[in-house]
Amino acid sequence: MFAQFVDTRRVFIINRCLRTGVNGRDWRPTPDGKDEEVLTIERSPPVLNKQSVNSNNVLDIMAITGREVDDRHIDALSEDIDPEVLDELSPALVHSFNLAAFAEKSATLQTLVKLGVNLSLIERKSPQTAQNVLKLDFESDIKPYVQWLVDSGVPPSQLGLLLTKNPRLLSQHIDDLNVRLNYLRSKRFTQHMIAEIIIKAPKLLNISTKGIDHNLGFIQKEFHLTADELRNVVMSDARIALLHNMSYRKLTFAFKEEFGFNSHEIKHMLMRFASLFYSIAINERRHRKCVQIFDLIHNEMKIPHELIYKFPQILDRHYGIIEERHLYLNTLGRAQYESKLPLYVPLSAFCELDDIQFCDKIAKTNVHDFNAFCKTL
Repeated sequence: MFAQFVDTRRVFIINRCLRTGVNGRDWRPTPDGKDEEVLTIERSPPVLNKQSVNSNNVLDIMAITGREVDDRHIDALSEDIDPEVLDELSPALVHSFNLAAFAEKSATLQTLVKLGVNLSLIERKSPQTAQNVLKLDFESDIKPYVQWLVDSGVPPSQLGLLLTKNPRLLSQHIDDLNVRLNYLRSKRFTQHMIAEIIIKAPKLLNISTKGIDHNLGFIQKEFHLTADELRNVVMSDARIALLHNMSYRKLTFAFKEEFGFNSHEIKHMLMRFASLFYSIAINERRHRKCVQIFDLIHNEMKIPHELIYKFPQILDRHYGIIEERHLYLNTLGRAQYESKLPLYVPLSAFCELDDIQFCDKIAKTNVHDFNAFCKTL
């Protein structure tokens, strides 16, 4: 029984030595049943290019050691592993809800931050877009677009803000972008004007040439604009060209039916203050506030349409400021908004003047008295 145990143990040791080797030697049985010690030729580990090592793949460990790793434990302190190569190894990038987790490892993210790109804002607005940006290589995937923007007249100081507003630009084909720029040139937009459009409305570059032409044509037809007037409107706020047909019809309904302006007055307001139209079209809350302001200045302050349309900025002012100043003037007996009568108070008094200027030029009182009055409201 003891002899059988010894033979079994001996076979186990031999098999183990055949797999792993002992002191640089292998053991193998001879035909006569005796063990023969066989010297093995030591092979130097292959010379590796450290840049080719990818820590995300288990095959990298195999490349470093030159051995199979599926049934062996790799010791990082082993002489078979180059210590310098270990510096290149790191755990695989895991899924994360925050780009900050990759900032130290991604050269692309680091370069974008240096350009002034707000990665946290991109991630907050569209996590999927942030993940797509993470997969890009700056030199091959992003740098051509940066160069294209600079060649189009965008100042380097604006590149970060532009890419923050429109990271989807990086998914557009540069040939398509050139076609869209050529379209704007054909509509007699100068190079300086085109650069301003790109800065103010970078998302316009995501729209096809056909879509841009449709939007501009609809604006011109809906508000009865000439070609020069259309260019002036676009330069006032290029975002107006991003709106769809229903948005323009919504604007027409709001200014005609809710506010009571005619077509000529609406056209004049659009040319003077296109930003108001854009904010009303995309923001329902802003639309409701505009209705409240119009109700205050037209129905309570009795200011006619003929004065309001010439100064559309009043509809974009804070409701509380207009109300406080109107009530204060009413208390002083100076709430006179008829332009043909003495002590006329223009609408600019509610928009262009701060409290000190308002009290000095319009109310003719001390700003401390005005502040004390506001505290009673």
